Amino acid sequence: MGPHDGPPVPPLNLVGNFGGGGMLIVAGLLAALVERAGSGRGQLVDAAMVDGASLLLTQIFAWSQMGIWRAGRGGNLLDGSAYFYRCYETADAKFLAVGALDSEFHAEFLRGLDLDPGDYGDHLNPVHWEARSTRISAIVRQRSQAEWLDIFDTRDACVTPVLSPDEAVDYPPKVMRNVHGDAGMGMRPAPAPRFGRTPSHGPDAVAFGMRESLRSWKIDTARIDRLIGQQLVAMD
Repeated sequence: MGPHDGPPVPPLNLVGNFGGGGMLIVAGLLAALVERAGSGRGQLVDAAMVDGASLLLTQIFAWSQMGIWRAGRGGNLLDGSAYFYRCYETADAKFLAVGALDSEFHAEFLRGLDLDPGDYGDHLNPVHWEARSTRISAIVRQRSQAEWLDIFDTRDACVTPVLSPDEAVDYPPKVMRNVHGDAGMGMRPAPAPRFGRTPSHGPDAVAFGMRESLRSWKIDTARIDRLIGQQLVAMD
């Protein structure tokens, strides 16, 4: 992960702690519950972050064995080397994320840049990527992020803004789905996935329930705020 001419980029703690750790143990626990429902017997779930992180790379291992993922850094489809699957800097030092992998998205991406898709055939061939990336980088730097978003607003081109966490809270698609909620200590992600029969309680509802319970125990407000903050951090 990361540019070919720099060191590997730490993927935050999303791969180990969350994807390869937390989600793996959740999947194991749910599978054990299904087994118990069918056989009446439980399971000992042995989950390790090193197992989960490797499991997340199953597709990459398969592509490597098929000869369509090269060893080393750069030059691969999903690592930022492809001109249609990477981020570009805009005129105002912000960024656009492009994921125009499929042909129809690729064509719309090029049309949004006022380029002719007919001049960009064989887009999956890495031979073309560096030169096309250089040309498109120069084009994207001519406009601000907001200007590009206006251009791609009605195009199904898989072009989106790169946002800070604070900016993402107010991003219209996230607001539309109520992706975040006010937990009393600031906006936080709401529970997911959502269920048809079981209502999900957002972080604001969780915090409200905790506050009411702690108030009933005559705990002062300052201490309640501190305890809820610690609890919500642990939940994250």
